[in-house]
Amino acid sequence: MSSNKVQTLRSGVFIDNSNLFWGAKETNLHIDFLKLKNYLKKHYKVSFLNFYGCEDITPSNDYFKEKAISQGKLYRRLEGMGYDVKLKPLKYLRDGTTKGDMDVDISLDIRKYENDIECLIFMTGDS
Repeated sequence: MSSNKVQTLRSGVFIDNSNLFWGAKETNLHIDFLKLKNYLKKHYKVSFLNFYGCEDITPSNDYFKEKAISQGKLYRRLEGMGYDVKLKPLKYLRDGTTKGDMDVDISLDIRKYENDIECLIFMTGDS
């Protein structure tokens, strides 16, 4: 499929924040979500921009409380830019680590929108 053809297809954007965050952190990359949105809208016929993230609704200490507040600010900024932010609670595992797996949520949304879009744009960075 040529690049020109892709630009004419109704596209849905699916951004996995957790995977994108860790991929960006490992490469010391900063993501400007306003520029990203403008780029995607310029080069593709974007029907929607879905942003999937987790929220820590029960932070266990001050450090996690600060992170939760910071993430909440990011999510509100993204909503103000036109992203559809889809959140679910962060999971705390027995070993003290956390998990924010959004793969199933993204898969279900792909099925939900399958008749409305012709092109999928994924932004993820899982190992």
